[in-house]
Amino acid sequence: MSFKIEKPVRFFLKGLVYRFIVGWLFFIPLSIIIPKKDIVTFIPRNKERFADNTKYFYLYLHNLQKQGKTNFQSFYLCENDLLYERLVEARLAPIKYPGLKGFWILLRSKYVVVDSNEWGSYFKPHIVYNSFKVQLWHGVGLKKVGKLNPIQMEREKIGLYKLYRRIIMENPVYQLLVLSSEAQVEQKAAMFNYQQIFINGQPRNDIFFQTPSKLHKIDSDEQTLLLVERYKEKGYKILLYSPTWRFSSSLPSVNCDSLSQFCKENKLLVIIKNHPLTKKETANEYDNIIEYDKSMDIYPLLNKIDILITDYSSIYTDFLIFNKPIIFYCEDFNGGSNAEQNLQLDYDKVTPGMKCRTQTELQLAISQIINGEDHYAELRKKTLTYYYSTYDGSSSEKLWRFLD
Repeated sequence: MSFKIEKPVRFFLKGLVYRFIVGWLFFIPLSIIIPKKDIVTFIPRNKERFADNTKYFYLYLHNLQKQGKTNFQSFYLCENDLLYERLVEARLAPIKYPGLKGFWILLRSKYVVVDSNEWGSYFKPHIVYNSFKVQLWHGVGLKKVGKLNPIQMEREKIGLYKLYRRIIMENPVYQLLVLSSEAQVEQKAAMFNYQQIFINGQPRNDIFFQTPSKLHKIDSDEQTLLLVERYKEKGYKILLYSPTWRFSSSLPSVNCDSLSQFCKENKLLVIIKNHPLTKKETANEYDNIIEYDKSMDIYPLLNKIDILITDYSSIYTDFLIFNKPIIFYCEDFNGGSNAEQNLQLDYDKVTPGMKCRTQTELQLAISQIINGEDHYAELRKKTLTYYYSTYDGSSSEKLWRFLD
């Protein structure tokens, strides 16, 4: 892996000098001077879709506002016009960014809630410098992220790039880092700069303990949700195949003709949900292999899934809450030590399910499970307690109680 700065003069003038003047000499002093109000602003990971932990924690606070149970105002920052229009139509409280109102609300926000490292464009970390920043992250998984991301560590070796990251505040200090267990503190805390840790579940998993509302279903693949309901009524088992993102965009191969025939013989429906950054699309000529829109929120679907198939995507750690079978299909796995996989934990020790390297092995594993062979139930329970200290559907409530 190698990295070099192209057009170094332009990089120096715009990347360093301009951002230092605007960010550090203008916005940070403003953030310190301007008093904060009872405002919570959510800055999402996904700029085009309403999803992840920011979505579900925001909806919790929005509901409290409607019930008159909090004096705080909550806003959802939108950098995409179409997302903004959808949230306005749903009578939520989005704010456009960048824009004067967006700048002003951020400057006045007492709390700023994020769930990724990708939220820092247009000087946002400088504008909220003096706000109480909460990092929820977007997955309880195996990969090295944040400061320990191997790509970022490689780039850190270049002095100018290291200075650039400091100037743009790529790794700001979070007043509160939310992690899901003591084990996750040991695994992930060093990946962030933080002042305090709060051990709590993930707000997006609260939906597992509720009947999804109309607001929860915003930016979910509602057509596929309805299709799954119809198949379940007919007695079909529903399988979700959800691989993680790879730098190479090379996914484990699936022979859809063979898989479709297998599904017909066993009364199965397979839902394929690719990572939003994956370029590969799935053929759509099969009535028993359906692609869930990869940019949409998958969480309203998960409680309808009977078997999860994945590789090392963090989705399996959330699915553990149901204690339903998981199959790990990872034909390209090499131990997790390369930059593609960059795993921090021992893959075999924290993946409670059958491991498959070929589609033949995968279909055999599925057959065993639908015929009642599930030898991993107790191991799933044990692994769940490693990842989650609490998972009772009240994560948003507990977090807000802590903040308020």
